[in-house]
Amino acid sequence: MESISLAEQILLNGCTFAFKSTFMAPLMSVRNLQQTSLDIDLSSFQATREILQCKGFNGLWDGSQYEMLKFIPLTLSKALLPRRLNLFPDSLATIWLTKTINASVTISANAIPSYPLDVLSFMYSMPYDKEELQHGVRIAFQYPGFCCYVLSSFIYHVSLHSVHELFESYLGPQSGVWRLVAALTKVVIAQFISYPFDTIRKHLIIDALEQEEKDQYSGWIECAGDIYDKDGLRGFFKAVHLGLLGGVTQRFTEIILQSLVKTYYVEFRSIIYE
Repeated sequence: MESISLAEQILLNGCTFAFKSTFMAPLMSVRNLQQTSLDIDLSSFQATREILQCKGFNGLWDGSQYEMLKFIPLTLSKALLPRRLNLFPDSLATIWLTKTINASVTISANAIPSYPLDVLSFMYSMPYDKEELQHGVRIAFQYPGFCCYVLSSFIYHVSLHSVHELFESYLGPQSGVWRLVAALTKVVIAQFISYPFDTIRKHLIIDALEQEEKDQYSGWIECAGDIYDKDGLRGFFKAVHLGLLGGVTQRFTEIILQSLVKTYYVEFRSIIYE
């Protein structure tokens, strides 16, 4: 498939993010509330009912506009930055750990311009009123929890590459449907392992938003200790089932939708330029 221009890439990513934000927003809103709730036994049904009571039916999609806008800085950063930021020489490029570190650094660099939108998307998905969110933009540009985002990215990719190596060693190359199943299985395992850092990150965002009401955490380690003291290990995996469902659905949607958009868009271009 021929390479496409920056404008075409923006269109492609825009379609993908629009579909993902619209389809996934209610699930992610419920997950965010359940994941950060002080009540460890809060069910998905109770979280949904709380959002509906506080914000109405449309409240399930609050914050999705910021999630959709993320495609602009993500696309621009990918266009301006190298495809892969290599911290290690090519002689070490065959080692999976160096590949993982290079990939994590690249993703973190790409996330720097879009992270405030990610924070705003999370804040507005929660059942806060307008007064509580009046300083949301300022707080978002303070990058609360960004260190946990970087750690989560690293652990996610270490897990993803490790599972990939195991699959290749014991199952060999997959094709067709089994290749899709293997890809989604890798996502489930990697997301489960990195999920605690996503929980810590969201608690740090809430802590920054509520800084006037309570003392702030000194860092992510203190936040993790507080979560463990209150809820034990379960506290790091609240709503993990929604996170895994969302991750699998998001990855499946990306694979299918991007494939369709690329195929038909390239065919459309070929007709236009003939």
